[in-house]
Parts: sequence; C-alpha cells; structure tokens
Amino acid sequence: MELLHLKYFTYVAEYLNYTVAAQKLYISQPALSMTIKKLENELNTQLFIKKGRSIQLTESGQLLLESAHTIFNELSQVTDVINENESMRLHTVRFATSSSRFMMTIFDQFIDQYPDNTFNIDIISNS
Repeated sequence: MELLHLKYFTYVAEYLNYTVAAQKLYISQPALSMTIKKLENELNTQLFIKKGRSIQLTESGQLLLESAHTIFNELSQVTDVINENESMRLHTVRFATSSSRFMMTIFDQFIDQYPDNTFNIDIISNS
C-alpha cells in the first residue's frame, strides 16, 4: 500500500465525494476512482458503498480511515522529531581539547559572546 493511495483514500472518506476530493487533491476524478479501486483490490475489500449520488464508508473503510489518521499522525510526529534533531545538529558547536583549563577559558569567552544560546556540556575522559 502506498502512502499516496492512503492519502487519496482519506480525502474521499472525509469529503464523501470523489469530485470534491479530486479537486482538493488537484487530480482528475477518474484517476482518483482508479486509485481507490486499486486500494480496494489490494485490501480485498470494499471501502465505500454507493447510494444513489452519494457514498458512505463501509466498516472496512471506517477501520482504514482510523488507521490512516494514526499513520499520518505518526508520520507528522516523526517528521517533527527529525527536523528538530537536524536543527539541533546544525546548531551544535563541538569543542575538544586535551587541557580542560584551556577549554573552560575558550568556553567562557564563547558564552560571553553568545549569551542567548543554551549549552549542553559533555565531558569525556580517555582515562
């Protein structure tokens, strides 16, 4: 199952209208319908019931929608964590010295020059 197919499914499930979902996704309605059909074939279940000109989620469709929300929420959270980690990595300054007294002098000067920054100090000893 592709995430793009799952995204398309969630739009149809939330709007309960293929035409509106296709417009919101900037794709054609036939392409959207084909994608949903592929997803149904892959899952071997019907996701929507057509009732006249409207559609409803099946029980399987409702289960998939709940899972899709969880999946996209998890993806959003991990993206935030990765971005935060990358930002932290990009804003990390590392000092290394064999003389701790020298390090403290340099670090004191650095703190004086950049007082708005926060710092974590890791002291690693080879002994």
